[in-house]
Amino acid sequence: MRHKISSVIVAFCTVLIITRPTGISAQSFSFPAHPAGFALVELFTSEGCSSCPPADRVLEGIVQAARASDAPVYALSFHVDYWNHLGWRDPYSKKEFSDRQRRYGRVFGGESIYTPQMIVSGSEEFVGSHSERAERGIKTALACTAQTGITLRVNSTNKGKLHCAYTVTGAWQGAVLNIALVQDMQPISISGGENTGRKLAHTNVVRSFVSVPLANTQGELVVPYSDGVDVRRCGVIAYVQNGTTMKILSATQHAW
Repeated sequence: MRHKISSVIVAFCTVLIITRPTGISAQSFSFPAHPAGFALVELFTSEGCSSCPPADRVLEGIVQAARASDAPVYALSFHVDYWNHLGWRDPYSKKEFSDRQRRYGRVFGGESIYTPQMIVSGSEEFVGSHSERAERGIKTALACTAQTGITLRVNSTNKGKLHCAYTVTGAWQGAVLNIALVQDMQPISISGGENTGRKLAHTNVVRSFVSVPLANTQGELVVPYSDGVDVRRCGVIAYVQNGTTMKILSATQHAW
């Protein structure tokens, strides 16, 4: 089932038959050699959507496989807020994440947005629970040579602010820099909405996100985070993105 949200109504459409078991493990994914390529995976999901847990497990499998093989595959789980009025408020959801998904919707030419939606390197979108499609998209991205590079250094963290220094190279003009704090979240019990009675855990949930136009090859960006975020348990993912086409040009990550 894919849940589509238009600007006016909620539509429930059966459009997908899941052919792989929903319990996805790291062994489900195999990444090829990657001398110059990378892949950036964004999942738009919600705890209020019953179709989303299988996609969350697909993302978990991608992250586990990337960690095990040290592959340049970077994954982010954006929790949208447009399901919050249907019985369960997703504690990780933000309006800005829904707005980001709508920007993708305009680029891809869709009339509505939906969950779960997975986007690989800003170039390909599909239902997030489709693991074969995800693996194929990641392999395609890894086979491409990046024309832009980025390095990231976390200088300090204090009083709810993360100070990140960056350097970009190559064809970065007209691009934006995105920096996200991502965190693996322990299972929580869902007491309302479509997932009532389930316990849901999540991988690489975006806890804070900053996006700014690039003006120079070097700079520092401050990423604020709330008191409820343990920054030392977070990873930091930075990626350069074309401001018009939304194609991802380069990506890197920092771990404590």
